[in-house]
Order: sequence, then structure tokens, then C-alpha cells
Amino acid sequence: MADIVQNLRLLGQKLRDGLEEARNNLTDAKTDCDKDEPSKTAGACDKIPSGDPLQAEADFNKARTSSH
Repeated sequence: MADIVQNLRLLGQKLRDGLEEARNNLTDAKTDCDKDEPSKTAGACDKIPSGDPLQAEADFNKARTSSH
């Protein structure tokens, strides 16, 4: 049971890390787009979504390691 919980915790951390990277990439893309006046004027930058909603809801750190 402890191995399963540990694996879930590691996978949860990888998920959070991946989501953070995706948020950063979206922020960088929006920033770069906003610096390109033709793209900004054409409204292309408005089509780049915000990464704010990207969050992991599961928290496997709260999982118990025993069956008691």
C-alpha cells in the first residue's frame, strides 16, 4: 500500500510540474505575441488562452499509507 501511495504522490507532483510548465508556456506565448504589433492588432493574441485554470485538483499527499 505504501508503494502505491508513493507512486501516486510522485505522479501527482509530475502532473503539477507539467501544468506549471504549460502555464508558463502560455504566459510566454501571450507575452511574445503582445510584442508583435501585427499579431496583436489582428487579435491573434486574444486567442491564446490563459493558463490560470490549469490546476491539479487531486492531492495525493493526503493519502494514508496504512489500511487502518
